[in-house]
Amino acid sequence: MKLTQLLFKPNWQDKNPAVRRTAVISASDPALLEILPELARTDVDADVRLAAMKRLNHLELWRDRAQHDTSEIVRKSAHEAYVNLMCSADASSPPLSMRMVELDSFEQEALERIAASAAPQALRLAALARTNRPRFLAQRASSDADAQIRLAALQRVTDATALQRIAELTRKTDKVVSRLARERLDASRIAAGDQAAIGLHALALCEKVEALMRSPHLGADAQLVQLDAMWNTLGANIPLELSRRYQGARALTLAAVVELNNPRPATPTLEAAEVNVSAADTTESRIDEPEHPEVLASKARFAADLEAVREHKRGERERERVLIEEIQTLLTTLDQALSQGDMHAAHALHARAQAGITSLHKVPAELSRHWVDLEARHAELKRWQYWSNMQRRRELCADIEALAGSGMHPDALATRVREAREEWQRLDAAEGSAGDGTPAETGISRRFQAVCLRALRPLKAYFSKRK
Repeated sequence: MKLTQLLFKPNWQDKNPAVRRTAVISASDPALLEILPELARTDVDADVRLAAMKRLNHLELWRDRAQHDTSEIVRKSAHEAYVNLMCSADASSPPLSMRMVELDSFEQEALERIAASAAPQALRLAALARTNRPRFLAQRASSDADAQIRLAALQRVTDATALQRIAELTRKTDKVVSRLARERLDASRIAAGDQAAIGLHALALCEKVEALMRSPHLGADAQLVQLDAMWNTLGANIPLELSRRYQGARALTLAAVVELNNPRPATPTLEAAEVNVSAADTTESRIDEPEHPEVLASKARFAADLEAVREHKRGERERERVLIEEIQTLLTTLDQALSQGDMHAAHALHARAQAGITSLHKVPAELSRHWVDLEARHAELKRWQYWSNMQRRRELCADIEALAGSGMHPDALATRVREAREEWQRLDAAEGSAGDGTPAETGISRRFQAVCLRALRPLKAYFSKRK
């Protein structure tokens, strides 16, 4: 050992932490470089340890110090550097295989940072697979810049509200994610027995099988198998009308496919007939071979499906006939109620008749004319009743306002307010669905409630004392 080394220690061994830190940052002595890992772990000063870690910038060293350093500040700084190095895109960054192994040492918060901002796509996908916070997954599915990340995150989202939100947010930015989110949302609702979702999906399948029915082709039978599989997933809660519609279109499609697969033989020409007769004269007649079992089974299925379609059509016609008779009876009764001015009954009859006419596939011309005439009369009487009731409502408001300060006995005043409220309720009941929710109607209702409360407020002390 040289005398100068005995007399003068190197700067990284100086007692002053600031001197040691400066040497760790900038000195290039080979002996210092060799001892840097030890300084990063054992130096008594936290700043010196942190400077040594930064100069080494090793992934394992950052992880070790983030977990075991005695200083909380150093642990936090090491953890931050650890995560940043995992996400780094620099050429000097650790290899991807090493970073993949390191993922198991991270908690959820750090995994989310890596999944959101790491440079290698494979590392982000691996980190995403280890996250489980629903809100984070929904954010990645709707707003991540990488399409593959969005799709991977969407596969992890199960909440119906989150799926609906993702579908809305990506409606214009990523149609694939939006469509898949809606499909998963519909599937979850169907599995939960949601009648609206089942009805919409059944309607879409009906439209698809009807498209096949209108344009049959040789591969339509395979498409029918796929549609049947999707239909069977809807369960037993399919609306009856859609079920009949699907089965009818399916049967007609099957008939068209059977016709395509088993074309009828062309009618023989005269020359062909003569050839056949000549051949029959010169050869022994042969016994007709039986049809193939698959052909027989196909014909049997077609016959059964065709009969089901016919039965469905007969049922539809009978239902329409009965419904038309019921609507005619309702319209006659509605005519009488309008003539007598019984608006309470007229409102209920009008609603029932309207629902029945809406459900008809085709409204007879005579029935349509009768309905249009009655609907005009109902609307006119409804307007007259509305304005008549409005006049009476204003009178009730004025009567209650006049009670305030009139000196009437509290019992008599309370009785009058109760009677006014009961009459107001009778007006509401008589109008039925006549109320159109206009601001005037809403305003006068609020005015009436306010004047009732104002009239009853001074009576609280009297009733409390009497009780």
